[in-house]
Amino acid sequence: MKSFLLSYVRAFVKYAQAALDHRHFIKTLSRFAIIINIKANELIKRAKLNPRINVTRLRKEILEQAKEFIRRFAELTRMRAPIPIKIAIADDHEVFKQGIETVLKFIPDMHLIITACNGVDLLEQLKINKPDVVLLDMRMPVMDGLSTLRELKKHYPRIKVLMLSINAASPDVEEALKIGADGYLLKSTDPAVICKMIRASCKPGLVAA
Repeated sequence: MKSFLLSYVRAFVKYAQAALDHRHFIKTLSRFAIIINIKANELIKRAKLNPRINVTRLRKEILEQAKEFIRRFAELTRMRAPIPIKIAIADDHEVFKQGIETVLKFIPDMHLIITACNGVDLLEQLKINKPDVVLLDMRMPVMDGLSTLRELKKHYPRIKVLMLSINAASPDVEEALKIGADGYLLKSTDPAVICKMIRASCKPGLVAA
């Protein structure tokens, strides 16, 4: 049963190594996830007809192998990718930060180097690591987004800053752009669009939402 699953993994790896372009990594991985899920369900359905097979154990093995494949495939793709964009995020909402972190783990041309819970925390970490782009929440305790943005533009003018907001109509968004923010993102924005905005921020010109 195990070899049934591994045959699809090996076939996909062979294809990936021969033809994969890192820019199509997420799309290709998504297609693989759909295919392997279908095949795994077929395998489990067949296994249920055999009383000698422990289906619970089989499900666990499939999950473990899928995780290991994604890890190895991500490493392979990162080797092919250009120098990644270094990213920092400052936000006091842990769920949002973890979501961004999870997404960026599988983006070959991006690397999250700093996660901070407020402006003071971010500025302290910037003394050690310098990102290319900062995702900066507008509303944070201790030191809010606008105050942090002023310090960033004063001491680190080359770092691009994308403000995070829950409301595009907020007057703080307009104020942030006046201070020097390179663009803004709604927290409800699709992760793929967030990645596109991060890349665009590294190019000349203001980035809209």
